[in-house]
Amino acid sequence: MPFVKEKFTLPNPLRAFVFLMREFNYTQAQAQRAIAKGRILVDGESIYGSSDLIHGEIEYVYFKPISRGNTPIFTTPDFM
Repeated sequence: MPFVKEKFTLPNPLRAFVFLMREFNYTQAQAQRAIAKGRILVDGESIYGSSDLIHGEIEYVYFKPISRGNTPIFTTPDFM
């Protein structure tokens, strides 16, 4: 379950935290926390201001759970 870097194209300027709230359905606190960690990249450089205007091609690094197809060996009502 890796972190992935995904590219997005924004035709109009938008505040960084608003982009995350709309695109990933984050709360404002979650969006600001991700930006403070430097996970939005503009021209390959991290931005740290949640109210910065972003547009054009940006990249966002986030955790994306990807199943490897493993299935549980056994399950009980309390444990899988």
